[in-house]
Amino acid sequence: MKFSRSIWVLPLVFLCMGACSSDDNAPSNNEKEQAVGTYQLTALNISPATDVNGDGNTTSNVLTELPCATGSLLLNNDNTYSWTFVNVGVTTITGNLYNFSCSNPLGNQGLWEVKNGLLTLSDGANTVLFSVGANNELTNTIGESLPGFNSIVYSRQ
Repeated sequence: MKFSRSIWVLPLVFLCMGACSSDDNAPSNNEKEQAVGTYQLTALNISPATDVNGDGNTTSNVLTELPCATGSLLLNNDNTYSWTFVNVGVTTITGNLYNFSCSNPLGNQGLWEVKNGLLTLSDGANTVLFSVGANNELTNTIGESLPGFNSIVYSRQ
């Protein structure tokens, strides 16, 4: 039986539950100012390490063996974002073998906010959470094993 997963489905996995907020929880201007900018996809991590392109070398970062996998995220000062990425599909062939493929670029836009080291992207229907790390590296931790993804990382340009 074949099973297919796509990176564009990942944002649906991370629905965020709303909560009331007070002025005590308001994001600092410094946190927002540091987040504004352009980010590029730098890691699409999988577990376990796999030979993505059939060259005999295994990797945990799909991007090292699948150059068609790209993505960018623009966080604007007005708290809007635009997100484009190439859809990466993973299909189980048999046992521990997988087929990785890229398809048409996808895009999304909406509103963002950053608070207490968490970046929230919301398009009105779905919410995706990223932790903000050192050097404004954004990580969406999914924690799945193949054919799912472990994490997605964007780095500030």
